[in-house]
Amino acid sequence: MRNKISYLWIIAAIIHMFFFTACEDETEQDQAAGLALKAYSPTVVMAGGEMVITGSGLNQVNSILFPGNIEVTDFEVVTSNQIKLIIPSGIDEEGGFLKIASEDKTIESSVAMRLAKPELNSMDPGDEVKTGQELTFKGVDLECIKQVIFPAKTEDRQIVINAIDFIRKASDNLKVKVPAGIKNGMDRIILVATDGTTLTSEEIRLIPSETGGENILWEDNFVIGDWDTSLNLDVNYFQKLSVGDKLRFYFTPTPGDHWQQIDLRDSSDKSFPGFEFVGLVVYPDGYADLEVTQDAYNRIMVGGLLVRGAFYTLTKVELIKGSPVDPSSNVIWEGEFKSDKAEGEDGFLSFKLEPSYLSNLAVGQTIRIYYNFDERNYTGYWGQGLSGINLRSGNDDNDLTFGNPQITDFQDVQLTDVGYYDLVVTQAVYDCINPNGTSPGLLIRGWKYILTKVELIQDDPIEPSNVIWKGEQKYGEWYDLFLDLSYFQNLSVEHKIRMYFTPNPEDGWPQIDIRDNTDTSFPGFEWTGLDVYPDGYADLIVTQDVYDRIRKGGLHIRGFFYTLTKVELI
Repeated sequence: MRNKISYLWIIAAIIHMFFFTACEDETEQDQAAGLALKAYSPTVVMAGGEMVITGSGLNQVNSILFPGNIEVTDFEVVTSNQIKLIIPSGIDEEGGFLKIASEDKTIESSVAMRLAKPELNSMDPGDEVKTGQELTFKGVDLECIKQVIFPAKTEDRQIVINAIDFIRKASDNLKVKVPAGIKNGMDRIILVATDGTTLTSEEIRLIPSETGGENILWEDNFVIGDWDTSLNLDVNYFQKLSVGDKLRFYFTPTPGDHWQQIDLRDSSDKSFPGFEFVGLVVYPDGYADLEVTQDAYNRIMVGGLLVRGAFYTLTKVELIKGSPVDPSSNVIWEGEFKSDKAEGEDGFLSFKLEPSYLSNLAVGQTIRIYYNFDERNYTGYWGQGLSGINLRSGNDDNDLTFGNPQITDFQDVQLTDVGYYDLVVTQAVYDCINPNGTSPGLLIRGWKYILTKVELIQDDPIEPSNVIWKGEQKYGEWYDLFLDLSYFQNLSVEHKIRMYFTPNPEDGWPQIDIRDNTDTSFPGFEWTGLDVYPDGYADLIVTQDVYDRIRKGGLHIRGFFYTLTKVELI
């Protein structure tokens, strides 16, 4: 009997040693993730395009090998789970497998790549096309096209549309909007691939619109001197205008030492917010955008719009169609407003919110003012290079400054990196703003910051309509959250599906995996480590391919060791 017990103890000890040895090995493996290649994209490749490689231990990689013994050592290690690089030239025409190599290990991909060979077969429409129309190119491997070039009306000039401005880009089709300023008559259109090779279309009749396109409201060369003239655009120019759109004003500053300024006003000679004697230096890209809020829309539709200013030539006014404004939204203004002061000065700015923006204001609410720091060389708040904010009643009466102790302690406050500042609407603050009375709204002033948004926080905050799922779904060793088609009724190409999460690294390696109903991962989302997304969310770009796959059967959000908190449609 004693011998049997001894044998049992020996067996137990061996099992015990084996168990702890296995646990130790597993722990060491967790602590130092080995080199692994999980996926790469695209798999149809062309020189000059960007490739993304995902896996683990990628910070150990010192070279990447393409078919044809093409070695790349110049690449970006984004994280230990992601590498970005430019696809090299010279890849074997037969294609093959991708390899990554560290000092002591080489790993080959499980999926082979194919060398792209773009072809242009046809266009739709194929006989003639007008400015503002959509033009579709059909062919093979068109996802490798980076530019579409139209002949311009000015001889020896071209109009280039870059990939970021394509309406759609897929393997078998590419769609663009025909730009303003095209040549009138028969000509050919050129497609440029990432490696610089070109495809030339058959001849097609190009017809420039008289107005320069369906969204070009006005186009000419209107010279504005020293406040000597103004352009009156009556209501007829704005028949397609909607709340949520932008009006984009293109200009060329007049050379010289003059102070070039733009001033936009309604028919009653009142300036629009952000456009009262604004220096053109604020707009380095050569255009200025007026956000069409409900207030701006109402004022324009009464009597049109006046474009005034000093020392520039207005060349074009374009309507940029936006997303319809959700009437339940608590955002009352959104855009970008910054100082027009020259560098070396204090960077002072003053933005006026008209009473119409605050028509739903009530005591007990909060006005939240969002900002970014202005990194230009300004002396700033109190001359110390700091950013500060100051709020006043719209008539700029110092007796009604919100810093007045009888009202609040809000005056000349230094801004921090939180990104917003809250003004609580007490009865005294409400009376100063007086949105339904005679006092003209709210002045948002200060130094060395960029105003980006003003939001009205309700007592019972309204959930934005673009949040399609919200909760607290914990992903342990495995979970699959399925969002069926009912969640994607408002989905469109070029949207983003933003997934918010909180990693749980103490439980293991947090990873996300996004798939369609055929159990096929979306590009860039096949077992991707969440450390790739330091901001706490991941964006799935809705290309035409992604859209088509989601519309066939919804979307699966899977993975390990994180908590999903929200899914939002951007």
